[in-house]
Amino acid sequence: MGARQICLMIKINGFPVGILNCYEAEFPELSRILAVKGAKLIVIPTAADTYWKMYNGQWTDVRYPDISKLLLPAFSYANNIFISYINHAGYEFLGKDFWHYEGNSTIVDPHGKVVLSANKDQATLLIADVVPKYYGPTHPENANYLRDRRPRLYEELLKTKVKFDGDHVYPSYPEGEYIYPGFPK
Repeated sequence: MGARQICLMIKINGFPVGILNCYEAEFPELSRILAVKGAKLIVIPTAADTYWKMYNGQWTDVRYPDISKLLLPAFSYANNIFISYINHAGYEFLGKDFWHYEGNSTIVDPHGKVVLSANKDQATLLIADVVPKYYGPTHPENANYLRDRRPRLYEELLKTKVKFDGDHVYPSYPEGEYIYPGFPK
C-alpha cells in the first residue's frame, strides 16, 4: 500500500482533512506528507492500549507510549496543523483476554499546544473550533517549516538498506499487501 492510500485526504465543507490510522500516526513522515498535500487537520482514530497480549501469548513488558503528549504536539508544530487523536477508553473483554485502552484522545493546535484532552477513564466527546487563521506564525522573520524544507536532504530516507541495527534492509511488499514484521502471516 503506497502513501497515496495511507495518506488519505478529504474535504469536509471545503476544509482539507488528512486521515491516518492508529500506528501510522507515530511516523513523522506521514503527517508531513498530509501537510504538504494541504491538510489543515489530521484525524487519527486509534485503539491504543496500555499493555497487550502478543501472538505468542505473552504480555508486553513495555507500556504503550502516550503519543498524545510525546509526538503529536511536535508533529502539529512542525507542520503547522491541527491534530485530532481519537482513542478508545476503558476495558474490552474477549473470553479470557482483556485490553485497557489509554483513553488519551486529544486535540492539538498548530502551535503544538493541547487544546483539549479526554478524561482517560471514561468515554469523552471533544469539540473544538479548528480555525487556522486564528494562529499566527511560530517563528520570527516568517520562517516556515513546510515552505523552507529541502527535499533533496531527505534522499537518505528513501533508501531500503540502512546502517542502524547492523545492516537493516526494509522489506518490499507487493502492491496492496503489507504485513507487519513479526506478525503471523
